[in-house]
Amino acid sequence: MMIGQLLKTLREANVQKYVDPSLQEIREIINRSRIPAVHAKERIPVPSREQAVMVINAMIDTVK
Repeated sequence: MMIGQLLKTLREANVQKYVDPSLQEIREIINRSRIPAVHAKERIPVPSREQAVMVINAMIDTVK
């Protein structure tokens, strides 16, 4: 399941666990990097080290 769909499913299911609101922003960061890489229509933005670490830590926390 794609992360956007997963977040929507969690919202609609009214899950009683805390879901960090910033996950939507993380999804957008991932999408902004993924779309040009997959479709090769524009220059691929290279995230900073800090952005990459933030996304990785958020995803690890989400999986836990």
